Amino acid sequence: MSINAPAPAVCLEDVLITEELTRRHAPVPQPCVENTTLHALANAMVRTPESMLQTLADSALRLCNAEAAGISLLEGRAGLFRVAATAGACALPVGSTFPAEPSPCGTCLSKGSAQLFSDPARLFGWMHDFSPAVSESLVVPFRQGETAGTIWVSVHRRRTKFTAEDARILASLADFTAAVLEHDRTTTALANSDARLRFALDATHFGEWDLNVETGAVVISPQHARIFGYASPPPWSYEIFLSHVIPEDRHRLKRNFKHSLATGEDWEIEYRINGADGAVRWVWAIGYAYQRENGRPLRFAGLSMDITDRKRNEEELARAKGQAEAASRAKDEFLAVLSHELRTPLTPALITATLLESREDLPTDVREDLAEIRRNIGLEGRLIDDMLDLTRIVSGKLRLDFLLVDVHLLLRAAMDICHRGSEPRIKLELKATHHHVHGDGARLQQIFWNLCNNALKFTDCAGSVTVRTSDAPGESIRIEVIDTGVGIDARVLSRVFNAFEQEDMRTTRQFGGLGLGLAISQKLVDAHGGTITAASAGKGQGATFTVELPIVPAAAPAARAPGPSATSRADSSLKILLVEDHVPTLHALQKLIERMGHRVTGVSTVRAATEAAHRESFDLLISDLGLPDGSGLDLIRSVRDSFPGRSIALSGYGMEQDVRNSREAGFATHLTKPVDVDRLEEVIRETSRGL
Repeated sequence: MSINAPAPAVCLEDVLITEELTRRHAPVPQPCVENTTLHALANAMVRTPESMLQTLADSALRLCNAEAAGISLLEGRAGLFRVAATAGACALPVGSTFPAEPSPCGTCLSKGSAQLFSDPARLFGWMHDFSPAVSESLVVPFRQGETAGTIWVSVHRRRTKFTAEDARILASLADFTAAVLEHDRTTTALANSDARLRFALDATHFGEWDLNVETGAVVISPQHARIFGYASPPPWSYEIFLSHVIPEDRHRLKRNFKHSLATGEDWEIEYRINGADGAVRWVWAIGYAYQRENGRPLRFAGLSMDITDRKRNEEELARAKGQAEAASRAKDEFLAVLSHELRTPLTPALITATLLESREDLPTDVREDLAEIRRNIGLEGRLIDDMLDLTRIVSGKLRLDFLLVDVHLLLRAAMDICHRGSEPRIKLELKATHHHVHGDGARLQQIFWNLCNNALKFTDCAGSVTVRTSDAPGESIRIEVIDTGVGIDARVLSRVFNAFEQEDMRTTRQFGGLGLGLAISQKLVDAHGGTITAASAGKGQGATFTVELPIVPAAAPAARAPGPSATSRADSSLKILLVEDHVPTLHALQKLIERMGHRVTGVSTVRAATEAAHRESFDLLISDLGLPDGSGLDLIRSVRDSFPGRSIALSGYGMEQDVRNSREAGFATHLTKPVDVDRLEEVIRETSRGL
């Protein structure tokens, strides 16, 4: 099959994005995976040399996490590339041809280095009919002797991006490919298959050995001798070989070899040697039987490879991983302590402002000032939560609890939060006919709250905010948050989902915030398999944020148990044991809970709380976690039989692990400071309903 190329419609610079390789975050190298691949290539070289190119294409596909891979060889006189091997969803079959100029392979070969292409069909018209279309292609050249060509990988999903690590892996495979192809080119000049195999082994630094089981004679290749520290092959035997193996590895190697000798099974092992030149080396070896008599092997052959550098890299990576994990733990501990220290003084301030605001004997302007204080304290708490959320997401520690949830119910709940303390300003247009998704309800509500809160923040009272749902193509629901506010400049639009992104310092000063809400929302939408986009006609033209989530069929709603009556014990006066070592917080909480109609005994230590719990009966326990003579976890473990399912942890520690620890210790609920007064009252009511 031959393909003719039409004239390009765009220039090379429009599709060539090689510089992006150095900008993208590259994953940590995985030497173990590469080692396994080298083993597989070595096996293929020994046993099935005719399939080497296919094995290399399969390896490129797997190691680079690509969707297509292949090897293309240049036929110089014809000015064409011929496809020699493919893997994955390739548009061109093996044996087909395409023009060297213009093509990604021709461009790469002429430049002599790895090249990254974005949507190459824009320039190379003959690729227009590829299905699926190529969104990104990484191409690496090779030349050896008269052999020239490329090895390449492609993806069709725009979310997948190649990195410098992929280019490094592909370059390594390209060297291997060049050696194999040059070897194949000279096959007719080689006398027999042994010489042909030796050529490939020398090119790839594998040592070869052959053992006659009957006579004990061993033949080794020059490369095998060099691995063991000899300039040329010396007289060799199994005993001489064992004398080089360090004692700690010798017994294991002998056991494996005896098992293979008895069963005829292949064997593979890594071991250390003391070389004749005094160097200690790591060696990888594989052996297999190739002559048998009555099932008993007569000959063994195999390959050896010096993997000292790889082992050293693995050890360095392990040390680096340990250091990184230690640093991550230290960072988590620091963030936990920092959040606790930031939250603790906010709690009494928030409660005091709330209590004062409810006094009817205060002038209206004073109550308005107190309401402003309360809202700003709540904002500080929200900023702390945003910083911790972003840290959890980046470190991969954010846990999501997926259930069947109703998007419309979550939107209404988010609206209630946005409108709390202010007049309703958001218009709801819930038009989607299918609005159930598989997701974490709390996190989805957080997304909707972020988007609606942003819309309100950047839209003055004369403007409007609309939240609209509709059915979207591809079994999805579309949620749009549309405002008529300040709008987004086109230069900033592509960066609005970056962490800490603000249009300029004036935006930060005027509207506040750290620029984390949209970054967190995007990560959460991604975790739910959805998409989020932003659109704006420019400054002063408002903005539209669109979320699309995959829907699922709605299950029949579960029958709800009737709620407690207005005269139930949950709404009556409770006897509460309150444990808090921060005196201002203790006094403020005690006053607040008493204003709710409950009787409160306040203490500041684990010992005092334990004595109180043993001395008299309480309906509910509310305890801080960080106490001077222990922790709230110690307390609940010692008294939880007195408070079965009726205990609330109230703490400035709000990391995922903190919440998990409090639940495992026995607390029914974990609230993070500064606590929302309405939320605290609701949790007290819910936690005590079993009385």
